[in-house]
Amino acid sequence: MSKLELTWGLANSVPEGVAAAWGARTILHNGTVDIVFDRTSFEGTKEGKKKLSMALGDADARMRDKVRELCESWDMSSSKQGEHILYEDDDIKIVGDTRASCGYLYMAAWLK
Repeated sequence: MSKLELTWGLANSVPEGVAAAWGARTILHNGTVDIVFDRTSFEGTKEGKKKLSMALGDADARMRDKVRELCESWDMSSSKQGEHILYEDDDIKIVGDTRASCGYLYMAAWLK
């Protein structure tokens, strides 16, 4: 299986050989994440995308809590770069990095 190409998000963070991946350029404001529908990418097999979509829905609240926690502790800031694990379990991993963009949070998620 080859590496999936994402138009949006942290494409370079997605490992080779995953069945599905999602990426996004979101808006980060005061520790909250706003996902803009036309700034997302979703690639992979039909079954992989279905499984990843369900896992993303299950992980959403915990991922958002982690972003808020990282912003409140200043470990994540829109003025400094650094990739963070926003959520991880046996099935999925979600990472994010502001890339010091002053307002965006670039994200990627994939099935493990």
